[in-house]
Amino acid sequence: MRHFLKPAFTGGLGIAMAALSFITHGAAAPLVGAGSHSSIVVRDDNFLWSAGPYGSHAPPSALKLGTAWSVIDCVDDRTVGIDSNGALWTWGSAIGLERPYSSVYPVQVGTDSHWRSVSADDRYTLAVKEDGTLWGWGNFYVGYVPIFDSWVPVQVGSASNWSFVTGSGYNLGIRKDGSLWALGHNGHGNLGDGTNVSRTEPVRVGNATNWKSAACVDWTSFGIKEDGSLWVWGGNGGTYGNGGTGGSSMVPVRVGTDNNWRKISGKNSAVLALRTDGSLWSWGVNSGGMLGLGATTAQYSPARIGTDKNWADVSAGDGHVIAARTDGSIWAWGNNAIGQFGITGVSSSNVPLDVSTAFVAVPRFVIYDDYGPVVNYPQQYWSVKTAIEHEPTDLEIRIRNDGFIPLDLSASRAQGFTATFPPTVAGLSDATIKVRMDAGTAGNFVGQLVLNSNDSARPMFTVNLDGRVVSAADDTDNDGMNDAAEVALAPLGFVWNSTETTKVAQFFENAGLAGLFQASEIQAVEWKAGAPFINLPAQTIRIPLELKSSADISAPLITPENLLESAGGGLEISVPLQPGKRFIWLKKP
Repeated sequence: MRHFLKPAFTGGLGIAMAALSFITHGAAAPLVGAGSHSSIVVRDDNFLWSAGPYGSHAPPSALKLGTAWSVIDCVDDRTVGIDSNGALWTWGSAIGLERPYSSVYPVQVGTDSHWRSVSADDRYTLAVKEDGTLWGWGNFYVGYVPIFDSWVPVQVGSASNWSFVTGSGYNLGIRKDGSLWALGHNGHGNLGDGTNVSRTEPVRVGNATNWKSAACVDWTSFGIKEDGSLWVWGGNGGTYGNGGTGGSSMVPVRVGTDNNWRKISGKNSAVLALRTDGSLWSWGVNSGGMLGLGATTAQYSPARIGTDKNWADVSAGDGHVIAARTDGSIWAWGNNAIGQFGITGVSSSNVPLDVSTAFVAVPRFVIYDDYGPVVNYPQQYWSVKTAIEHEPTDLEIRIRNDGFIPLDLSASRAQGFTATFPPTVAGLSDATIKVRMDAGTAGNFVGQLVLNSNDSARPMFTVNLDGRVVSAADDTDNDGMNDAAEVALAPLGFVWNSTETTKVAQFFENAGLAGLFQASEIQAVEWKAGAPFINLPAQTIRIPLELKSSADISAPLITPENLLESAGGGLEISVPLQPGKRFIWLKKP
């Protein structure tokens, strides 16, 4: 999980599921955040990336370009962030959009541009505005007492002097006077007020007025004061994750004597910490090598990770850690089972790995079928719907550039098919490949459309095509209706099983006058005797049909705007005439 404050927001408010992320460094340094199984990265080009199951597997997905970010915070499968203009964004399993909502890409929460800090719990989000007011949305209960329960931001309390908040089922907050406050569940003494009594209103922690930041790592709480000293309280009663203080305490106790701590992040009783000299430290449970120390044994007191002094940011997820250095490089360690690092070929690491090459701006070609993104590159099969001879039919295939650099496309010609598409697709945008089956002659057609792109990872994709063109003169199933008529009526679910030659002839006469075509979501219709007529002023062609019930109707039989009551008490459905469109009138006596 991740919370970051740039210098302009120092002392701002944010909340996090698993830990605080507090750091002040130059604008060129990257910003990172770790969810349960995903990583968020913003490099100095302001490109926003996501790696792992909630953005993509490896390689990472590009999420947003051209936006400077000041705060990024992750929890489970959700991320929240604030851009440099003060606008608030959310993505993943989002909360704060007037209804349950999920989006792979950032969606703005409201229109307010006065947010200065935000962070997320697994069920709710807390944020602070520039005026110091505290706001929350989602579902936050302490026992049976609701703190708030809303899909959109609502003000929490009336105080207007908040400057910092973090949380994990409970919350720690710092006010502008430097005092520390706590709210929520307190089963482990994690609120730091000397009790294990849960609080539905903020309670002050001690009397100090020099708190700078705080962090919640599971049920252990950490705080950093203005003098750089590190403090801890709460926890499970052991020494895992508390910095070797010798047990748990229900009030803050100091960790060591150093005065150069600047940020804490942690999850699963693993703690990562940055110091002002750029060094990186860790301690606690070491599941999967999350501590980055080259082993998997627990560490009771802070231990230094390597000797480098250019660490700028770090964030811990459920089983992995993502970090950044001031030179712009990105590092990861712990569990990479589902692409959290943004790279493949390594399942885990107990030391930091340089994964910078995964977060490089490139074009990324993604193609979709009816079920979503095609993962079995480099080819897929598509069928074009059956066409009538000399009446071409189209197939649309969605493509997307999931990268930041423009995607260049070219394609070969597939015999019997024509493809049109934009030669260039801008970063983070969609486009359509339109494939037309020429339908110059009747028969079955197959072809291969080879797409070439400047995506080095997927430079070529083959679209295998097939389709059928029927003749107006053929009746291949010998049911008395020619193939072209059946194809024209197929979108209506037309049922034809008549062998009466008179009826067949009359139908073709009427159909020829009317020019039957798709007009509604009818599952099954059967022609009913009667002559069609053309109403020129209304530009409506009508032919009488009888509606039949169907056991598998999944769509409405009619749409309200096309429904009329006839003078005879029947139902009439008509569709207005449009240039190049044929349509139909349906009647139930």
